[in-house]
Amino acid sequence: MNVKSMYLAMLMVVSSMALLAQPAKNQERRPQFHDRQEPLSGLALSETQRTKVDDIHLALQKELLPLKNEMGEKKAKLRTLTTAQKVDMKAINSLIDEMAGIGSNIRKKQAAALQQVRQVLTDEQRIKFDNNPSRFRRMAQWNKHRSQERYGRHPNRRGQ
Repeated sequence: MNVKSMYLAMLMVVSSMALLAQPAKNQERRPQFHDRQEPLSGLALSETQRTKVDDIHLALQKELLPLKNEMGEKKAKLRTLTTAQKVDMKAINSLIDEMAGIGSNIRKKQAAALQQVRQVLTDEQRIKFDNNPSRFRRMAQWNKHRSQERYGRHPNRRGQ
């Protein structure tokens, strides 16, 4: 009986260690913004330049908000159409074309804002900025981080 109790106790200890080794769902390690550089770091922006860049960013976010909302509505409609009992491919294709147009419009506005930021920079800063191949990825992460700072994380999005 004593041996069985000891085996049971060891089994419980091993099981509890295995459970403790698992990260909780909401505590998975995800890269955080502070793990990455700000896209304009290393350019030594003046306060005036920083203010102008922030104004450009705010204006872009104001322009993009209705487009992103419309895109979200289209995605929901697409999900409804693609999961319907009777699928209407003509409606699905039309909706996909509309979504492509909205996405294209968003990217055009982002490209225009990027050019406005480049105009704020000095020649030396612009060369450093242009020679950084990952600036687009970091700009997107920076924009995402700043939006999350302002408006909080969306409760239905995991890891975003």
